Amino acid sequence: MELLRSDTLTAAHVAPRGGVYFAVVDGEGVIMDIVANRYYGLTGQATEMWQRLVATDVSRSGQRSSECSSFESGPVLMEALNAWRASNLIGCAREPQAAEYLPVAKDLREPAKFGIPGKDIRGASRSLVILGALVRETLRTKRSITRKGLAVTLQSVQKIDAHDAVSSRRGELLSILHTYYMSRVPLSQGTDDCLQRSLALTSLLRRRGIDAEICFGVEKFPFRAHAWVEASGLVLNETPNGIRRYTVVGRF
Repeated sequence: MELLRSDTLTAAHVAPRGGVYFAVVDGEGVIMDIVANRYYGLTGQATEMWQRLVATDVSRSGQRSSECSSFESGPVLMEALNAWRASNLIGCAREPQAAEYLPVAKDLREPAKFGIPGKDIRGASRSLVILGALVRETLRTKRSITRKGLAVTLQSVQKIDAHDAVSSRRGELLSILHTYYMSRVPLSQGTDDCLQRSLALTSLLRRRGIDAEICFGVEKFPFRAHAWVEASGLVLNETPNGIRRYTVVGRF
């Protein structure tokens, strides 16, 4: 791999690779790489360098912000750049980047502040048909992550055509959520598998026409990553209090 050199280096020479997302949490950065399914924590100094070099806004003309068009390329900066390059987080801007297997990231916003009342979910009917569909989606997404990776799995779920809001499918949604919550214990689904169960739920909801999205959030001290499902501004498989401590780093 070609090392980046300090001579004549500008911000236009480097760019984040596809599938790399960034958020600032309590003053320090966190990078999520959905291709490698990994997270990276940054110090305050590294956060400033990342923001300055690769998290710059791109204008509609396709040019990087003039505010970050050049920088002093000292040894600390070069060490960070080459470490990020070795981890496939950044690459030279001239290098082609395959994007056909990547999902489309939605605009970042805070976690949903509202959910569906538990009494409404508990009052809905349960369905063996929905349970079977949930099991199939869980196995399908688990197999896809293992064989194809997270990025491809996210893209395949995102491609499921769905346009309905929660309000137009509320009865069916409540039945799905009641069955989902009742199945979590027998299927041994705990906090450690939030990614797989959230992907499975998102996939099932989208197959039923509900425009659901999976959200990724992080907290820094101690570091923790979490995934949950939202639709129409409502959190579906978590509580608003349970996710408000997380900073959203990706929505798909």
